[in-house]
Amino acid sequence: MVHYSYDSGVFEGCTSLKSVVIGDGLKTVSERSFSGCTSLESVVFGSSVETIEYSAFSNCTNLKESYFLGNNPTSIGDYNESLTNAEWYYLPFADDFSKGSVSTSYDSVSFDSNGGYILVDDVEEEIYTKYADNGRVAVPNNPQQEGYTFVGWYDNANCSGEKVNVSTAKISKDVTYYAKWEKNTYRIYFDPRGGSVSSGGKDVAYGEAIGQLPTPVLSGDTFNGWYLGMNSSGPKYTATTKMPAKDIVLYAGWENNDSATTVVFDTQGGSFIAPVSVNSGDKITKPAKPTKTGYEFIGWYKESNHNTKFDFENEEINGNTTIYALWKPDLLIAPAKVSVSDITDTTANITWTEVEGAKAYNVYLDGELKTVVSSNEYKLNNLQSLTEYTISVTSVNSSGESVVATEATFETIHICTSSGWITDKEATVYKAGSKHKECTECGEILKTATIPQLKCSQPVLKKVYNANSYVKITWGTVKGADKYYVYRKTGTGDYEFIGSTTNTYFNDKEAGAGKTCRYRIRAKNEAGYSEYSATLAVKHIDEPTLKSIENSAYGVLVKWDKVTGAEKYNIYRKVSGGEYEYIGATDKTYYTDKTAESGTKYYYAIRGKRDTSISSQSASLSKYYLEAPTLNTPSSSSKGIGLRWSEVAGAEGYKVYRKAADGSYKLISTEKGADNVTLRDATAEKGTKYYYKVKAYKSKTYSAYSNTKSITDKY
Repeated sequence: MVHYSYDSGVFEGCTSLKSVVIGDGLKTVSERSFSGCTSLESVVFGSSVETIEYSAFSNCTNLKESYFLGNNPTSIGDYNESLTNAEWYYLPFADDFSKGSVSTSYDSVSFDSNGGYILVDDVEEEIYTKYADNGRVAVPNNPQQEGYTFVGWYDNANCSGEKVNVSTAKISKDVTYYAKWEKNTYRIYFDPRGGSVSSGGKDVAYGEAIGQLPTPVLSGDTFNGWYLGMNSSGPKYTATTKMPAKDIVLYAGWENNDSATTVVFDTQGGSFIAPVSVNSGDKITKPAKPTKTGYEFIGWYKESNHNTKFDFENEEINGNTTIYALWKPDLLIAPAKVSVSDITDTTANITWTEVEGAKAYNVYLDGELKTVVSSNEYKLNNLQSLTEYTISVTSVNSSGESVVATEATFETIHICTSSGWITDKEATVYKAGSKHKECTECGEILKTATIPQLKCSQPVLKKVYNANSYVKITWGTVKGADKYYVYRKTGTGDYEFIGSTTNTYFNDKEAGAGKTCRYRIRAKNEAGYSEYSATLAVKHIDEPTLKSIENSAYGVLVKWDKVTGAEKYNIYRKVSGGEYEYIGATDKTYYTDKTAESGTKYYYAIRGKRDTSISSQSASLSKYYLEAPTLNTPSSSSKGIGLRWSEVAGAEGYKVYRKAADGSYKLISTEKGADNVTLRDATAEKGTKYYYKVKAYKSKTYSAYSNTKSITDKY
């Protein structure tokens, strides 16, 4: 698996590559990035990928699956059929996909509340699953569980080890996070109801047995137990009763006399205040003020609807009594910031920071109330052009309006009704130009823009020809071109991209021998690709290789290896210091130069040919040509057998060979001098038939053997 950033062609031809993850932050998959990766099976595109350039996935013959972590790419170039034909998968919330299906293979993040619940759109979810986006996942609302405080998220069901910071965790696989809880402890308050008790209260963890309870004492009466309500009402609490998820008051129950008077403080959602027991007719002391987040404490009242304020100095308690707290919301602050945007000649958009607890916002224009809205934005209309305005916003709740208003000043603009574009700098094939839009009434520059860089002109192919073991393609320089792209077509197939270069030539080393190859190119700069050039074709023939050159009885014999694709071979010859000249052609792999002149050193080379196509010229081989001597009819005399042969131009001498009828040829004499063309064989034996032949030599170069002559010695 590969994570990377790269230039074009970076993984081209990597046949061992099987899967790729294209990292987040990369917008463009460059040309030929994975061309020819024939083992590639799956690709995951990061959420930021927008463009896949041409041939990025050409010839990826095993590509089966493509996964997209973001939206559908906006541009996919040519020659990417391997990608477009693969199966596509995308996230449930992705946009613009016209093919493929929702993937089940993306990294999912599950939040297990571990006994609690997570509130999602007002629905309680025990396990909430989200998909990772760019390797990150948004943290859900903290889970809730009665009687417990949420500690944090952990990556194992035992909630051991380090706590996970989900907001910064990098997600690279499916994962489940588990909520860890800490059990809360609550307070039990003991009201002896007229008696006395050794303990005012105790702390017990939620769900635990409350344990041993104190025994209160009341003279002349018997204790019956602790109750959740006064006068022995409500559930009775014992040592085994489980602790609820709140502070509670337990009231003593008496057998004969449960006439004690208790005052309960209902804080209406504020902090807990323990009840007090008093004797009938007594007054009570005002307790400390309770607290409630976001509210100001006003006072204590006799009724829950807060009609009558409780008078602690004069009010006597004559029975069980509940008094009620009254609150008012804290006065809000003004929004911290007001912003103005999208200003025109008649409109402007106003936004401001939200204020916690605000029910509405008052929007003022130049000191006058313009509107009341519940959101934190408003669009002003019907403004005057080129006019300065002051906007201010206050926050509002049931307590009233914030005192300090946050202000912002802005000026509407002039809208030009007549304008035109003026070119500042013409675009060329080398760089972009620029222009601006100017108001014809006031001369104000309304907008600036870039004139796109011009594309290169169409390239012109100069020549396509066989060179050594490859085809060479050349073309003229194209102004502004950063690179040239070469395409080849064989037979009736389609043109295929075969390479790019910054030079004005390209060597096609993959052209098949014997095949007709058509070529075209196009140039590219920052503006894109030029038009394709006109095409040129060549039938590719490899360069021949000479095997040997030897002097034969008929001339110089030249031999070479057969060349695939060649139907014929052209033979060329030159002398030292001269130019090669065509001397003949053949469809064989050998040729005899019958026009060679004895005593001359020749250099030979060949080219393969098929129709009008011809290969590059082979490396040369040289040979000093000596023609074969012509042996005359020998004569017999008492002095021996007389031999004569023709003089060979350029020879240094001659070697004479003899054999008997049943023997083999042996050298019998070396005659030095080009004109020394006779020999008297005095070693011949009478009555024996002999066979003779001669060859010329110069240094270590030899001619072919002469014709053979025979004679029987008579003397």
